[in-house]
Amino acid sequence: TISNANLILSDEGKVPDNPNGGVTSKALFAHAKVIRAYNYLALLGLFFFFFGEGDQSLGVPYSTTYNIEAKLPRETVPKVVDNVIADLTSSLADFEADNASAIFTNNNSFNANAIKLLLARTYLYKKDYQKAIQFADQVIDLGGELVGGGTNTGNTTFSTIFTILGENNPEILFQIEYNNIIPSNNNLQAYWGTSGAYKQNFMAKAFWDDFPSTDVRKSNVAWYQNNATTYPDDPK
Repeated sequence: TISNANLILSDEGKVPDNPNGGVTSKALFAHAKVIRAYNYLALLGLFFFFFGEGDQSLGVPYSTTYNIEAKLPRETVPKVVDNVIADLTSSLADFEADNASAIFTNNNSFNANAIKLLLARTYLYKKDYQKAIQFADQVIDLGGELVGGGTNTGNTTFSTIFTILGENNPEILFQIEYNNIIPSNNNLQAYWGTSGAYKQNFMAKAFWDDFPSTDVRKSNVAWYQNNATTYPDDPK
């Protein structure tokens, strides 16, 4: 994935914008930078857990050029983290400058809010807690409430996040694009729908009854209908 992002970015600055408008080429290259940064952050989490502790020379190989045959040494942890922050910060500026484009308003893709969330996570990894709080607060301040919807969403229940109505709910920063407009035995509907192929994975009613009345699953329509009302008590 990183190689593909680097391949795209090798043409940065060489592709003109569409004369008919739409997403700018600069914004599309910014999207590739986010993907590169996101993957490097994931690699650091897998292969080097503690910033500032242990041998900081043993980070992960880092490259900004496309060469799938390159045998790269490990880069230092601070340099990889700083490069991730640089990619995210640069991309955020480009995203916000072009925030009318659909690619930045759809919540099933990277957008400005998702970048802020990634910056918060990266600064948390770096142990720069003030910066982490700064970007986390910007996401939190979007408003809305996770349970029960929010006045700014037009949604009434948490379950609407998983419908077409909820595609652009501001609560969503990333969304698995499986829903009732993309039917498949491997989608969310197959597991969670009352007529889904894998609905037998639901819990037994005796287990359901152990939940306190204040548990969110007790008041959520998607859970309640399937477990307490319409689905028989014979889970496999």
